[in-house]
Amino acid sequence: AYRRQRQMCIRDRGNPGAGKTTVLIRLIRQYADLWHNGDRSILPLRINLNAVTEGQTMDDALRTAFNAGFGITTTEDRKRMVFAHAEQLLAEGRIALFIDGLNELKVSRPELFIASLGSFIAKYDKCRFHITGRIHEFAACREAFRRIEGCGVYHLCEISLDQILLYLRQLGLPEERIDEFRLQIIRAGIEELLGTPLNFMTVSYTHLTLPTICSV
Repeated sequence: AYRRQRQMCIRDRGNPGAGKTTVLIRLIRQYADLWHNGDRSILPLRINLNAVTEGQTMDDALRTAFNAGFGITTTEDRKRMVFAHAEQLLAEGRIALFIDGLNELKVSRPELFIASLGSFIAKYDKCRFHITGRIHEFAACREAFRRIEGCGVYHLCEISLDQILLYLRQLGLPEERIDEFRLQIIRAGIEELLGTPLNFMTVSYTHLTLPTICSV
């Protein structure tokens, strides 16, 4: 669905454990598989925003990610040649950038980095951009993102307690175990925390000791 979408900039938002980075990694693998199998139309590149330092722009983050991702440790002249090729691919729209962790920016003014990101997207508007972040970080930077034209938003929804209980029944768990699990969750007041896939697997393993659940 992501690869068929018309919008070139996608924001994936969700609570902790909702699967934002998991979705990103799966998309990167799809593009990487195509690249390694001979389809060189799109090169995937992941940028971890937790590596961005004070004062850096999106251009700086790209160079850091490209250096780390491709192990560029040669001379400065060689680096410039490689980055020149990368800029050519960007201009042609042949790089898909996966920008992970808006909530992990460690800079004092994240809106300045997002502004540089907006300029970067406008400059390389033929490329595809996938950006992840938690809901409140996107909300805090709403104005900055409004200046980025053509951005779509995908919200990774939580799982309700009723859906979880139905899932446990489908797994064949005895009804008394399901009732016990439900009461434990309600007493602990963690229905909302349970609602993301990662947290569900963790809590289920702790309370039910069901390896089957954790492998789903």
